[in-house]
Amino acid sequence: ERIEFEANEDYWGGAPAIDVLIFVVITDTAARTVAVQTGEVQVGESMSLTDLPTLEANPALEQITIAERLAYFWINFHRDELNNTEVRQALNYAINKTAIVEDIFGGVTEEHTTVMPIYTRFAYATGRYEYNLTKAQELMDASPYTGFTLNMWTLYGSYVFAEEIAEYCQSQWALIN
Repeated sequence: ERIEFEANEDYWGGAPAIDVLIFVVITDTAARTVAVQTGEVQVGESMSLTDLPTLEANPALEQITIAERLAYFWINFHRDELNNTEVRQALNYAINKTAIVEDIFGGVTEEHTTVMPIYTRFAYATGRYEYNLTKAQELMDASPYTGFTLNMWTLYGSYVFAEEIAEYCQSQWALIN
């Protein structure tokens, strides 16, 4: 639940500016937000997106984003339907990623066009599939597969809005059979 570090005055790079550094694990999101707001802790990580407006309104706090999450799907190519290019493209065209950013994340994130997170050395733009339900349906109609069932697993509780994103994708894919 807690780990404490003391400064090493003999550190080869010089004495650290902080004498004591304490990491406290606060698993409850609301409690983590309160701890930041009240000054119980000076740095909060993985704050709830729903609490961001409240935190941003506090002039004593500064938001610094140093990491990001790249959401993606692992696809089982051993399944005939998903080994089909038209089906995979249709699934991509059927997802309105802008709606995910705006409606689920409240506009506090952005859509990526890279396979790897943009802060990594191996990030390069791969382009994007624009939301186009008509094209998605045309691709499904061109494929030999229609009306099949997909099983989707999500890391519920591990990532912000993972379940909501999965449910949204499910609803979009239902529109193209």
